This record gives sequence, C-alpha cells and structure tokens, in this order.
Amino acid sequence: MEIPSELAGATLKIDLAALVENWRLIARQVSPAECGATIKADGYGCGAREVAEALWQTGCRTFFVALPMEGKQVRDLLPDAIIYILDGLFHGQTEFYISHDLRPCLVSPDQVNEWADAADGKHKSAIHVETGINRMGLDATQAKALSANPFLMERAGLCLLMSHLASADDETSASNKEQGNEFNRLRKLFPALPASLANSPGAFLGSDFACDIVRPGLALYGGNPLTNRPNPMQSVVSLTAPILQVRDVAEGQGVGYRATWRTDRPSRVAIVGVGYADGLHRAMS
Repeated sequence: MEIPSELAGATLKIDLAALVENWRLIARQVSPAECGATIKADGYGCGAREVAEALWQTGCRTFFVALPMEGKQVRDLLPDAIIYILDGLFHGQTEFYISHDLRPCLVSPDQVNEWADAADGKHKSAIHVETGINRMGLDATQAKALSANPFLMERAGLCLLMSHLASADDETSASNKEQGNEFNRLRKLFPALPASLANSPGAFLGSDFACDIVRPGLALYGGNPLTNRPNPMQSVVSLTAPILQVRDVAEGQGVGYRATWRTDRPSRVAIVGVGYADGLHRAMS
C-alpha cells in the first residue's frame, strides 16, 4: 500500500534525473573510454531495477554488480545488457552464470579453470588482477602464467582485464601512480584485452586511468569522488521528515537516549520524526 507523503513521516526521495546527469558528466569526463555503471547493493540502495532502466535509456550498456543474483535481476530487466559479476565465480554455479549470460570477474586460477571447463570458449568473462589494494585478483605470477596459456584464455572467453584502485579519491596519493604502473605492466601480458581500472574517483584522474571502460559507483548516486575538491555530482538521495515538536530546554539538561548531548546554555530543540526504521541508529548520536 502506498502511503501518502503527508502521512508517511520520514520520506526518502530518489532523483533518477540527477543520477542520469551524474552518469553523463562522468561519460564526458572519460570519453572516448566507455562509461559503465556499478549498480550493486540494489543500486546503492536506490533500486537496482529503476537505476538500471534509467541508465540504459540514457545510453549505458555495461553494468557491474557484486552478486550473481543481482546480475539476474538486471538481466530480467535488460536482456541485451553486458553484466559483470565483481565478486567472481561462485564455485559450482557456472550454469547459473551461463543461463543468465553473466560474466564473472575471475579472481583466481581455480576460477579460471572452472569457468573455462564450463564455458568452453562460448561464454565471456573478465580477469581481475591484483595491483596494490590486496583484496581480490590474480597476482603477477598467476597472471603471467595465464597469459602464457592462450588455449586456456580462449576457453575462458576472456574479454576484459580489470583491477581496482585503493586511494583514487586522494589525487596526491602515490599509490595511484604505483597501481597505474603495475596495471600497465600487466596489460602488456594481455594486449588483446580491453582494460578497466577506474572506479568513481579514478574516472577523474585522467586518461591514463580511464583505459577502455570505467565503472563508477558511488559518484553516480551523488557521492563526492574526490576528497579535496567540491563535489561535482548532483544529489540523488534526500531524506525529509516532519518536525514533531519544538521545545525549550534549560542549561545543563540531557537530550536523547543516555543524555549523550547536554545543553551548555538555554536551548530550543526540535524533535524530528525520523529514527531506526529510517536507518538513523543510536550509534550516530
């Protein structure tokens, strides 16, 4: 049942037009590289179906999600989209990926072999290499061994080489250049593969990082991609709530649970109709 806004208490609004403009801004920023979109975690809480449909209509053709079930949700909506699964290949689930035309981002030799056996060159995948974030991906030795086995690469249907930046939101971080250099060194092992390195902040580090396709996430939804610059992105999410009461409180009085804030002067406080159910926890006090 849809609740009228005047009776709803707290109201969360998602501005899909702003999200589309954020995607267009990044697409212009990285051109001629392709601009994809990361829509994991239910489109960062904005609704993956709604986000995917809006971006598809705008011209986005490549989507990145974390989980295979997220990929299926997008596939059911967009039968012609390219969909990558960032968390890799879940063991024993190759048929699920194949039946829904999902491309796993393979992160280990075991995943490469399992996918190659099932895909047999008929279904595509990405290869994720580790360049300095020490999270997921083949290390340099494993990547070199794979590059020396063209038959295995063909059976795995490799169509994208990718890695992930650790500190791209800080333009001055030395790790950006270090990771960029390592990624370029590994790219030479796979000269035929398009490459993807840049996340949201990486898209603003210049053409050396844009490579062939960028995969923005947070910035699409209004997050500032760079910590030392004003936010160029439009706000996508807004939370409003009614003021339930305004009251005067004497100096030295506690306000809220456990009195974690006390007035240091006579004060006027407003009680706003928003709380646990709206994602605002006591830990934020």
